[in-house]
Amino acid sequence: MLDGRWTMTTLSGDMGPRAGFGHLARCHDLLICTAELLQMALTSPEEEEHVELTAFSLIVVDECHHTHKDTVYNVIMSQYLELKLQRAQPLPQVLGLTA
Repeated sequence: MLDGRWTMTTLSGDMGPRAGFGHLARCHDLLICTAELLQMALTSPEEEEHVELTAFSLIVVDECHHTHKDTVYNVIMSQYLELKLQRAQPLPQVLGLTA
C-alpha cells in the first residue's frame, strides 16, 4: 500500500464515465491502466484526455513479449522510440515484465 504522500488511481475500459485520462494522470502519482487506454490518451486531441509519454517517469509493460507487429504495445513503444531518437526529454524509464 502507498502511504499518505502518494496518490493512485486505476483505469480500465469497463469502468464507465470518469474524469479524463490526462487529468487523472496529472493529478495522481501512480496510474494503473490498460495499454489501450494509454494509446487512446496519447492520440486524443481533447485536453482532458490527452497525455504525452514525457509526462511519466516510469512505464511498466506487463506481458512485454506481446510487443510485436501491430499490437498496441508495439504502437506505444514505437512512439517512445521516435521520441528517443529525437532526444525528447524527459522520457520515462521502461520496465518490461514477462513470464
